[in-house]
Amino acid sequence: MKGMYDLFLYHTIVKMENKKKEIKKTDISNIKDQVIKIILSTIGERTNKDISVSDSISDLKVDSIVFIKIVVAIEDAFGFEFEDNKLSISVFPTIQSIIDYVESR
Repeated sequence: MKGMYDLFLYHTIVKMENKKKEIKKTDISNIKDQVIKIILSTIGERTNKDISVSDSISDLKVDSIVFIKIVVAIEDAFGFEFEDNKLSISVFPTIQSIIDYVESR
């Protein structure tokens, strides 16, 4: 029985590693586009303009609750968790800073 569990655990780990490799292969422009799409869908009616990577998070009227919603959506989309010290809106002054963080993961 222990052998079956070890085999299951091994396959689970291999699948997780393959998923990470697949996510790493995502090209940079795709990451940028996905992050912007997530932000736009999360902030919804808070803005009626297109956003650019140089936009300030505060200019988009993103408060801490909306920021956490953005973080959760990004975590779900890219398959990783933000580090605890990155869960503050003040850490990411612009959309580009969020994109840079996602790319580094």
